[in-house]
Formats: sequence, C-alpha cells, structure tokens
Amino acid sequence: MTDILPSASYVQNRELIRAHADKQAALRQLQEEDDGLPGAQQRIWELLETPQTIESLARVIADEFDAEPDECQSEIKASLSRMYREDLIQISPDA
Repeated sequence: MTDILPSASYVQNRELIRAHADKQAALRQLQEEDDGLPGAQQRIWELLETPQTIESLARVIADEFDAEPDECQSEIKASLSRMYREDLIQISPDA
C-alpha cells in the first residue's frame, strides 16, 4: 500500500525510531572509545556507506590521517569488530 488513506490512523514506527536511536548511541560510544587515530572511527563509519574492504579502508584512512596503511589495519579491524558486535554493520551481500 502506497496511498495514504483518509480513514486510517497513523502513528510513528517506534521500533524503527528506537533501532535508529540505539545505533546512534552505540556509534557515539564507539567514537568515545576511539583511542587510536582521533576521528578515524567516524571516517570509517562514513566510508561504510558503500561496501569497503579492510584494505580499501586502510588506504583512505592512511592517506587522510597521514599514516601507513599497514599501521591502520589493526585499528580498522578493531573498529569493524566493535561495529559488527553492535549490529552497526553487516557483511555486504555482494561479498
């Protein structure tokens, strides 16, 4: 159904809102725990709007944070692990 019916009652989808709020709170907590490259976790999150590998993330993070890609990989793996545990990310269906 895509039409709005004049005789129907509508209400916010609390589950969707709650899930979004929970994800935002989990992401904020992860950012507070960011003890590696300050701001890198936020940038990783932004990059994950499209499918990314650890290697592709490492190249971007290394370039933007003036570090070596190999040095970034362990921090990226840790960030991805925390995000995965919190259900903030999933494996890309294209993988």
